Parts: sequence; structure tokens; C-alpha cells
Amino acid sequence: DPGPAVVAIPGPARLALEAALFAAATAALVQLRGMPAAGVFLALVLFDYALSLGRVMRLLGNG
Repeated sequence: DPGPAVVAIPGPARLALEAALFAAATAALVQLRGMPAAGVFLALVLFDYALSLGRVMRLLGNG
């Protein structure tokens, strides 16, 4: 992250907020483009989180 946050929130809350945002985006893609597009988007999101597992663990307080 580039600098201090304007509003600091705990790591687990940040991950929950990100999950809610990506879930809403996936649901919107299902409605607008159908399941294949939503599936590709969701797979890319999960792949990104897998690549940044260190960040996820740090936000959860386990790293």
C-alpha cells in the first residue's frame, strides 16, 4: 500500500469489504453478461488472492 489510509480499518474488515465488493461485481456480471463472464471474473479474483496470499495472511494477522 502506498501510504497511510484516510480511514484505517482492521485487516479482517478490509477483506470482508473487498469480498462484498467483488461478490456484488460478480452478481452484476451474472445479470448483465451471464454465468461465463461472471465465472471468468471470479476465477481471476481468486487467482489474484492466491498470488497475494502473503497480503491476505498479513491482513488476517497471521503473517
